[in-house]
Amino acid sequence: MIPLPALRPIDVMPMRHQGAMRFLLKDLEGFSEKAALLDPEEFFVAACLDGKSTMDQIRSRFARRFNMKLLPSAKIEKILAALDECHLLDSPRFQERRTAVKKEYEQFPRRRAALANESYPGEEIKLMNLLDQFFVPPGPGREVKARTGNLIGLVAPHIDFLRGGVAYAWAYQEMLSRLTADLYVILGVAHAGPPLPFILTLKDFETPLGLVATDRDLGNELMHTTGVDLAQHEFVLRREHSIEFQAVWLKYVSRKREGSFKILPLACAHFAQNGGDPEEPVHRVLEELAHLAARYPGKVCFLAGVDLSHVGPRFGDQEPVKELVRWIEFEDQKSLRLLEEKNSLEFYRSAMIQKGKRKVCGASALYAFSWLMQRLYPQAQGRLLKYGHAPDPAGGEVSFASMAFVV
Repeated sequence: MIPLPALRPIDVMPMRHQGAMRFLLKDLEGFSEKAALLDPEEFFVAACLDGKSTMDQIRSRFARRFNMKLLPSAKIEKILAALDECHLLDSPRFQERRTAVKKEYEQFPRRRAALANESYPGEEIKLMNLLDQFFVPPGPGREVKARTGNLIGLVAPHIDFLRGGVAYAWAYQEMLSRLTADLYVILGVAHAGPPLPFILTLKDFETPLGLVATDRDLGNELMHTTGVDLAQHEFVLRREHSIEFQAVWLKYVSRKREGSFKILPLACAHFAQNGGDPEEPVHRVLEELAHLAARYPGKVCFLAGVDLSHVGPRFGDQEPVKELVRWIEFEDQKSLRLLEEKNSLEFYRSAMIQKGKRKVCGASALYAFSWLMQRLYPQAQGRLLKYGHAPDPAGGEVSFASMAFVV
């Protein structure tokens, strides 16, 4: 028999609906705004869709799981139809949709503000007011005092603004209080996990506060000197929030300081496919990036848009969330001290302990950030500004931090 189509990358949210347990399945890559709501039996079927299993094999697994209960083929067909309607299956229908969306993205000259009116206000005044509010204590305060020293490195969260806004404010207060840079190299996270360790886009970024210009000449030079087409998988950045959120905050700062700047948006995927230390292709790109930054005709600041640990049932953990939170607080602090010391390799190893149990999504980006800090600014002093964590609506906890490096 022909295998059934595979389930695509999805976001699963366990929830109570009308008093019963349900699972909400959403497209992780944003090809569809529709979501599928499945009961536990339907969700089990969906979880079996690996692209290799046939109808009979799934029916057999279902029977073993649910006390030999028989599952009609018509029921599986109904589940498949519901999932395909939401573009959650790797099916011909989805491939047609993906081709159309990819073509539209490639033809449009700018990277649209994908999360505006979804994760933050899409209207200028409302967005400025929202970001202003995060500076009120426990934020760093609204008063901006001029500080000495050049800000050459900044770590900020990429969690949504409502949960991490205070930590964002602690980070960007550092930028508001010092001379701004001409170029911000944004090291984001490629959550979709493309096959290359770095993903670059040369598109300018739209935001509700105005356009953020990308330094295309620098991006093209980086690809030329490395011999790597870093933009070949840039489509995964279409809805990637880790860089978009930093672009919004940078534009907020420029509104306050009336400065101009450009960005180099570089997302980081998995640096070590074999589970070990970062591999040679990573260092080839970092070496060239450091070389280009060192001779850039202006002030450069590296900006890591990252979160730290992700634990709890939402992320596959069985232990009580309270116990996991105490554990990640302890382990995160050890990792952050290594970042302050610019010890990139030991930081990366600390993030990967217990086979990556903390699920530090920013591990690769922070490795790159720390490596560049050590290579370019060995005298820089790293300082933790704010550490925090926030609950995930689907059950779990996400941690994040703000740090500044000054020379």
